[in-house]
Amino acid sequence: MGFRLLGSALAIDLGTANTRVWARNGQPVVRQASAVAYIAGRGRHVAVGAEARDLAQRQAQNIDIVEPVRRGAIADFGATVAMLRVYLRQAMAQRSVFSPAAVVSAPVETTGVAYRALRDALRAAGLSRVYPLPKSLAAAVGAGLPLDHPESVLVIDLGAGVTEIAVVARGMVTAGYSMAFGGVDLDEAVRRYLWRTVGLQLSRPAAEDVKIRVGAVDPALAGNSMDLSALAPPGVEAKVSASELAGVLAEALEPLVDQALWTV
Repeated sequence: MGFRLLGSALAIDLGTANTRVWARNGQPVVRQASAVAYIAGRGRHVAVGAEARDLAQRQAQNIDIVEPVRRGAIADFGATVAMLRVYLRQAMAQRSVFSPAAVVSAPVETTGVAYRALRDALRAAGLSRVYPLPKSLAAAVGAGLPLDHPESVLVIDLGAGVTEIAVVARGMVTAGYSMAFGGVDLDEAVRRYLWRTVGLQLSRPAAEDVKIRVGAVDPALAGNSMDLSALAPPGVEAKVSASELAGVLAEALEPLVDQALWTV
């Protein structure tokens, strides 16, 4: 991730879908889902991360699932603190010495209220010092871009709920925009298209899997048919071409492209 250049003990990216923590040497020590499972009506959490997501997919009884981060901002303070405490303990367990300080990535257009909520949640989870870093600058560091060059670089960081679009030069964000658009919107575009064209109703995780398969497809095979019948009810055949779905994703990405052009 390259956060080791910043000299802090930990680096944290609190995302809509996933939360990641890196050690000072840049090695990832935690990568978990941003989710908390509570016993319904009791306010006591029983699982976080992948375990909470698994409970959600199994539709466990008497369990409420909270996704504490929405569109890059804290939506449930208590759930965020509960989740971060677990992840910080995991990070600390892999270190012989722990310094309670961290660099945390934040959207370039974070409001004062949103940043204070982020800072307070991290402090309540066990950190004493929190240093904000624009997500787009963190992405540039992680991509290995030289920060001391005068040339401007356009950085687009597509997250689950927020996309950061920024121009970076000499280690600074010279122009930036936080867009309420991300991977979940692409998942929803896939879901709507498959429901409209072949009557296939997908869960969000299943739609995400289809999106990833389309995004990773070999261009030479783009016209090939994708058989999604295994995701359909018994006896229902659901086949679409990869090129069709690629077109759906391209159309959904048009607002992002327009915003990127406006930024530069």
